[in-house]
Amino acid sequence: MCKKIFAIGGGKNFQIYSQMFKLVEEKTPQLLLVPHGITPTKQQSNYDRMYTLFVSYFGCKMKLLRSDTLKNLKKTKELLDEADIVYVSEGNTLDMLEMWKKYGFDELLKEEWKKGKLLSGTSAGAVCWFSSFTTDSEGILQIEKGLDFIDAYITVHGQQQGMYDFFKNAIRNNSNPGILLTNQTAIEVQDEKCRFIISKEDTPFSSYFDKKSYAILSTFEDGQYCERKISNTTSLESVNKLLVYKR
Repeated sequence: MCKKIFAIGGGKNFQIYSQMFKLVEEKTPQLLLVPHGITPTKQQSNYDRMYTLFVSYFGCKMKLLRSDTLKNLKKTKELLDEADIVYVSEGNTLDMLEMWKKYGFDELLKEEWKKGKLLSGTSAGAVCWFSSFTTDSEGILQIEKGLDFIDAYITVHGQQQGMYDFFKNAIRNNSNPGILLTNQTAIEVQDEKCRFIISKEDTPFSSYFDKKSYAILSTFEDGQYCERKISNTTSLESVNKLLVYKR
């Protein structure tokens, strides 16, 4: 069974989402929204916003898994069983992962992933699947451990000032490949291969110093930093094949 993850670097982009929905075979897929990085009082409003986008424009069906539902293992499993896509929203990644581990939801997600269910998300919902990630959940940039479904280090919102420099320095102390995604970009991972989707739309937020969308793939090997700036990749390829430029 092919294990699939679709991680979005940030923002809401129709081109990116259309590629996500192409990864499921169902004509009218069921999407389960998981907004656990957001406070419980705001989870319904997050669902309402995403409902307008996903249901109105992409024609899927959609349900909400509230954080307080995790206490009900039977109901949680039922919602996961019904879903074709598990989509995790933005928010506080560290609080979200702590909650998941408390209720064993991280292990349930791993089971669904191994069964071939598409796991997706943006921002916190993108970085959680990786072995490590950049976060500012505690007010400063730092590296934290993820669920380790994908053996790589990831940074999202790469257009923010200082994010690229932090990412590059982190690679020097990280044995795993590094992935940086700006808003309006995504990485699709199927088993051991991946491809990048880069939208041509500029980032609309004034807080970003770089308005262009791009992805970076890098490693640090034999004392040398190795980096490639990625444009759209049309087919799934191994990380090693994609990483061909050195500097």
